[in-house]
Amino acid sequence: MKKILFILLLTIPFIGFGQLSTGYYISDFYLYKTTDSGVNWTTQNTYMNYGNHYNINFINETTGYYMSGSNLYKTTDSGINWTIQNTQINYWNHYNISFVNETTGYYISDFYLYKTTDSGVNWTTQNTYMNYGNHYNINFINETTGYYMSGSNLYKTTDSGINWTIQNTQINYWNHYNISFVNENTTNIENIITSISDRKLEKIVNIKGQETKPQPNILFIEIYDDGSTEKKLIIEK
Repeated sequence: MKKILFILLLTIPFIGFGQLSTGYYISDFYLYKTTDSGVNWTTQNTYMNYGNHYNINFINETTGYYMSGSNLYKTTDSGINWTIQNTQINYWNHYNISFVNETTGYYISDFYLYKTTDSGVNWTTQNTYMNYGNHYNINFINETTGYYMSGSNLYKTTDSGINWTIQNTQINYWNHYNISFVNENTTNIENIITSISDRKLEKIVNIKGQETKPQPNILFIEIYDDGSTEKKLIIEK
């Protein structure tokens, strides 16, 4: 009997979603990692440089950035080793970083918004009139679209932070908060096609998150370097 191979695409990737259940957090001199949605945590590093305030941001399972004082660091091995990218970060009490890929990122400090396109080595000023609250948080979902919160206000930009429009003025906050947007409400099919053609496959896992090889009639998930995922099923008859 002839065998016919079908590949069934079960999901369209949504650019910006996290890598399954992997996450990180930093506390004092320690960096912790989870691979089961935060149920269990392992220590990745016990020698994190400590400043008055620091912030961490991973763009995929292995590559991430963190800021401590006026220093910016980068890792490509899940936080085990870090290299310094910049020692002259402008900071004031609180700041936040948001990288959208390995080279492009933003950070906000006092009334200033900065952008980098070379992994944090150099920064340019995007905006000097950011509304300042007790603490604020910034989150970009791609190179042009981002959000930030200040006090009880939520703002949005679609031109890399040059201009901002207010989205909400009644956000409930208390000293510290954090925002995380993953994608726009609507997705342009042209953007999907472009992003799919540019991305690279990083690994294949099963539904438990374990690395595997595609097998007939068994669901598997492809994970790409831009954070997108695709669930696939090979049906063999």
